[in-house]
Amino acid sequence: MATPLTRDEMSDLDDAAFFEAYKQGRIERREDVWTAENFEEEMEKLPLFMTHDPTPEEFVTNPHLAAMQQAFEQDMDPVERADYHKDHGNKAYKDALQAKHSLKLQRSHVRKAIECYTEGLKEKSRDPVMDSALLSNRAAANLIIGNNRRVIVDCSQAVQLNRKNIKAYFRCVAQRSTMCLPKSFVPSTVPR
Repeated sequence: MATPLTRDEMSDLDDAAFFEAYKQGRIERREDVWTAENFEEEMEKLPLFMTHDPTPEEFVTNPHLAAMQQAFEQDMDPVERADYHKDHGNKAYKDALQAKHSLKLQRSHVRKAIECYTEGLKEKSRDPVMDSALLSNRAAANLIIGNNRRVIVDCSQAVQLNRKNIKAYFRCVAQRSTMCLPKSFVPSTVPR
């Protein structure tokens, strides 16, 4: 077996000589490099090429995601981060409304929206209007899946933070009206 080249010897080689030394086995093959077998798996670890939404665990274990999260947290103030989460929650909420054909898919989008709104609230923006909007939006998502208690709690808190939040009033009334209707209620019997 040929003797391995040192780093200094490798840096002196041009491309053709480097590849020739690699073929001869004089350049050490590392185990942690990408191969044809692990290419897709390694690409999936890079945020730009991910085909799924990262889980909270991945933000801890994946150094690329951790670096992005750290940059995100340093570059934005709490209100901007809360707004970021609100926007992502709104997108998931809209996706849930469009996924009426699949209850499982709809629930998945609703849970994602609830998670985003909750993350926005964890930012502690200290902006009552922003926090009220996040609570009201989370109530709307909970309204879809019938989580009635959560709707009332979120709407009540939203109104306490911002008395002008009409959507919070509306969502609370919508939730209460669904609870008060008898099971045999037929919408066509309502007088017009």
